[in-house]
Amino acid sequence: MDTNDQFLISFVYGSNEDRSRRALWESLCSNQQGSPWIVLGDFNVYRRVDESIGGCSRITVAMEDFAECLQASELDNLRFSGFLHTWINKRSNGCISKKLDRVLVNNEWLVKFENSEASFLPPSISDDCPARVARIFLVALCHLDMVFLTLRNIIDNVISNVISNDQADSMDRHVTNDEIKEVCFSLHPNKAPGLDGFNAHFIKKTWDIVGEDVINAIQKFFRYGHLLKELNATILALVPKVPNPSKMKDFRPISCCNTLYKIIAKIIANRIKPCLPHIISPSQSAFVAGRSIGDNILLAQELMRNYHKDIGSARLTLKVDLMKAFDMVDWGFLLETFTAFHFAPKIITWIKACLTTPKFSISFNGELAGFFSGKMGLWQGDLMSPYLFVIAMKVLSKILTKRIADSPSFKFHWKCDKIKLSHLCFADGLIMLCHGSPSSVLVLKATLDEFSLISGLLANQAKSNIFTSGLSSTTNQQLINLFGYMHFIGNGSSTSFWFNNWHPDGPLISKWSPCVVYDSCLPLNATVNAIVLGDSWSWPTAMSIDLVKIRSRMHSYNPNSNIEDSIQWLPSSNGIYSASSTLASLRAPHPLVPWFKLVWFPQNILRMSFILWMAVRGRLSTRDRIHKYDPRAVTTCVLCNSHLESYAYQFFECLFSTAIWTQLLNYCGTPWNGLYWNAFIAWASTHWRGNTPIIVAKKLCLGAAVYHIWREHNCRIFDGTQRTSSVVVRSVFLLPFLL
Repeated sequence: MDTNDQFLISFVYGSNEDRSRRALWESLCSNQQGSPWIVLGDFNVYRRVDESIGGCSRITVAMEDFAECLQASELDNLRFSGFLHTWINKRSNGCISKKLDRVLVNNEWLVKFENSEASFLPPSISDDCPARVARIFLVALCHLDMVFLTLRNIIDNVISNVISNDQADSMDRHVTNDEIKEVCFSLHPNKAPGLDGFNAHFIKKTWDIVGEDVINAIQKFFRYGHLLKELNATILALVPKVPNPSKMKDFRPISCCNTLYKIIAKIIANRIKPCLPHIISPSQSAFVAGRSIGDNILLAQELMRNYHKDIGSARLTLKVDLMKAFDMVDWGFLLETFTAFHFAPKIITWIKACLTTPKFSISFNGELAGFFSGKMGLWQGDLMSPYLFVIAMKVLSKILTKRIADSPSFKFHWKCDKIKLSHLCFADGLIMLCHGSPSSVLVLKATLDEFSLISGLLANQAKSNIFTSGLSSTTNQQLINLFGYMHFIGNGSSTSFWFNNWHPDGPLISKWSPCVVYDSCLPLNATVNAIVLGDSWSWPTAMSIDLVKIRSRMHSYNPNSNIEDSIQWLPSSNGIYSASSTLASLRAPHPLVPWFKLVWFPQNILRMSFILWMAVRGRLSTRDRIHKYDPRAVTTCVLCNSHLESYAYQFFECLFSTAIWTQLLNYCGTPWNGLYWNAFIAWASTHWRGNTPIIVAKKLCLGAAVYHIWREHNCRIFDGTQRTSSVVVRSVFLLPFLL
């Protein structure tokens, strides 16, 4: 579409009354245009009987009036995709759906914009399917950047990465009693209650009685930032995702929160929402005020157009489904993200209290089971969760943007080059786009790997897809191989002999010269079943030396004619994708350290082993380490107040620690010889081997001692409390054997 093209656009909303609509029909008939004309909106009447399901099935006077209007005004439906019936009454019994919304154009429009079309999206909160007619210009490929600019005003306006001081002040402003009441009365009255059994309807009806107590309880939270565990006790209800669920994956966990918690969460959410448009990337449209997820849906549809034809510039689209998206978010990652965006400290404290203190009970067969703490994730049913997740996804956008800027070889998808669009985010997934070159695809993969490590969010390989177009079969297979998949041979009928990753040496086309291909008598389009006979290999009789080498590597397994070929995940031993195998594949291989079994053994107490592991690696935040970042920090050992505090000194050389170790090592039958920390760890790694009860007790004693010394260190700094070495020793002896 040329920027100088002109057209007339009319927006329509038809009255619910037949008589009132006749004035609209007369207006349309009297405004026939000689230039391109488009009319769109809710006409509140359908044209033909087949445009309605349920309700009246005969031709009415209103339908006849509408048909006559279209004929007289020379308007007709524009080609469209999406939902035929755009209105539904949303009733389980007596469902009625009709086509009330439409996009009409005249002949001049069709001549001028012959490739235009309309899209009708699924209905959202209202009963109607929203129509996105402005996106009809997307079919003019050169116009994709104009749509992004004019409708979202993104490229020309630089969005700050952090919130302003005024926005931060607005976030942690005083919570008023009127604000609490307003939020309470805005809650849905009959949503499922939490463990207290009181829904919002009850509180609204009894506000004169309980209102003051509700306000006092919520004000206390916002004043002190402490959330009672009874207030954040939550029921996890399993809602079936399919008609006849048979596996755990067929259920969706929904959090039934207490109403008081919902009020707190919504107050916090209301303070976060106004800031999102200023910090969230333009490619993220879900849950951001002023943006519509429908925009990204339509952009994705346009960007995927003609992929099936496999023509045009080389391009790749990666559809990423995030595994259990809300449930896998790491809390520490979220809190660090809020700090990076300059959220006010007070609101970070409020969010942290809500995130990290919930206790869960599972509703199972009508009864509640268990009462346990959460360790990660956002709760589906928590009013804050969608907005916190959007902020988490912003980090992915920043990582991808930085990697693209640092990678000169990266090329954008050819439709996105002008506006530098690399991804589109949705509610719990995203689409990533790039040129079909391996160097560009590696940038996308590296971004996902880095984001997974820091956020806890992993791509669900079973639901994610790779779409390519305009690529040779060789390049296409190279790109698939980058993501760690290999073809497992069944009958060999669907696996390319030369291009797929089925052989232990990888894709054969990348290993052997064209001469080998020619000598093999196997054409480039040959599949593996060309050398399969039943359940064994059937290689050509006359083979070159190179082909003999290929065959010699195939003795480890045989084909199976009874099953189809499949694609397997290489990092996993069983070929099935799993999060643990993915994490293992991302870690750099290192030999086991000598002290590995001293810290990690089957009977260990996890939190104590973790602190011991941090101490052995010298990663605890002792005062000497803090001093490197803050020269003003105190460096004196908090346990003895007489020496520079370091992990080696604090755990083994300090007078306080020495008194503890003297008693403990005597108990373990190991005389105290005044060893230094590193020397003692090396000695214990050699002498405390095995899993006998005595050795296990000594390892537990070591972990408990380090844990309680570190705990005493923190209690003296943060709580102002102090225990003697004898009390710490008693804690070491008691805790491991009572848990």
